[in-house]
Amino acid sequence: MGEGGGEEREREGEGRYEVRGIRSEREIRFERGRESRYIRLRLREEHQITIITLGLTLLVFMLPVMFPYADNMSPIELILGGMILLAGAFFQAQRRFPVNITTWMGGFAMLALGIFELQSKNPLLGPLLPIILFAGVLVGTFLTGQF
Repeated sequence: MGEGGGEEREREGEGRYEVRGIRSEREIRFERGRESRYIRLRLREEHQITIITLGLTLLVFMLPVMFPYADNMSPIELILGGMILLAGAFFQAQRRFPVNITTWMGGFAMLALGIFELQSKNPLLGPLLPIILFAGVLVGTFLTGQF
């Protein structure tokens, strides 16, 4: 097996000895680099999901501008906004990302109030309700510190 009975061998050019079964400093650095790369990729993916959810929600708020002659867009905005928030929360939970509780509460509130307004044909605050609920989700997210 070589010098030292095969248990120790000299690394080339460094003059250090490595015992088999114990990882070298180079291997440890390599594994730490892989772990940090994995963490960076997961964080990037989480941020992409959050940005896509935010962008889609903002597009929903543009519906009254895109269709100015529509009678009452508030229930549709609430339902679509709630569906987008809940879909983003479910996708993040499926990927084992942390999901803020205000996202869940805001999504359910938007969806429930949208269905209520659609059934009653009486908007509570008109076009301001979807904006107020989404602003509440954003403020709650910043207050809990999970943004």
